[in-house]
Amino acid sequence: DGDTVEAKVIKECSDYDVARIERIISPSPFREEHPCPVSGRCGGCTYVGITREHELELKRRTVGSTMRKAGLGGLNVAPVLAAPERYGYRNKLQLPIAVGKDGKAIMGYYAPRSHEIIPCTDCLLQSPVMSGIATWLCEQIERRGITGARHLFMRSGTDSRGEVSLAVCLVSESRPKEIEKLADELLSSFPSVTGFLLNYNTADTNVILGERYELIRGTEYVTDCLCGVDFRISPASFYQVNRGGAELAYELAGIRSGDRVLDLYCGIGSIGLSVTSGINDVSLTGIEIVPAAVENAVYNAERAGFRVLEREELASASGRR
Repeated sequence: DGDTVEAKVIKECSDYDVARIERIISPSPFREEHPCPVSGRCGGCTYVGITREHELELKRRTVGSTMRKAGLGGLNVAPVLAAPERYGYRNKLQLPIAVGKDGKAIMGYYAPRSHEIIPCTDCLLQSPVMSGIATWLCEQIERRGITGARHLFMRSGTDSRGEVSLAVCLVSESRPKEIEKLADELLSSFPSVTGFLLNYNTADTNVILGERYELIRGTEYVTDCLCGVDFRISPASFYQVNRGGAELAYELAGIRSGDRVLDLYCGIGSIGLSVTSGINDVSLTGIEIVPAAVENAVYNAERAGFRVLEREELASASGRR
């Protein structure tokens, strides 16, 4: 809002046009300097360069616009609740790996609508330790001549006691030579790393993770505390990447004693167990198909005080607290 610009229309639709800004003549008062050097090419952070308050207002308007297009124009959209952290909040990182035209290894993010990798190992949304690990591994891949590496996948967590766990997973077409030595050096250089895994993916698709994992060092799980509940999380399991934002949403559930809760596509059980945290006499049924997630969900439910009453392998688990 408030910009005066020269723009070029790049797409015409029946009720709106899409334009690209060619030059900013007079900037909006909502603009601010942003510290990301690659945001213009990466395209990942849509709202970078505007104030936090205006970002939240634009998101509120987007919800209202979507509702109107769906025929629900009479709804009043409440102000957006902001997560505590604007930067450094992501607990999951996945970066594609390739070899550049100069023969050097590159790691970063895909440019919009392309397979071009924008080199970036220190995105502001991820933690500094993840950035350090990504930079180090990119250097090691090049120095050691590791071939077949496709993605770097990381997951971190902090449990209710404040203990940090971080699992690093290298997605590769084959098993690199001296992978154990690389793992030992990684754990020695970054004490917060609690596990190093290989994931094998030879499929010619855009799916990041293959089905087979090999644990090289440590443990494959991380543990994170959400709404006062500790969750064990395996690499393939779904988990909200912004814990602060998830807690704001889950606290609105309003579950009461005696309720029956159905958690569809439950993953590790994070939503169902979070919204029922601290509530007695409540039953919870989770539905999930990923085997590792089912194992995590049962473990997490029992740890949260649920008695698992019934379980159908790879389909559902029911419990009562």
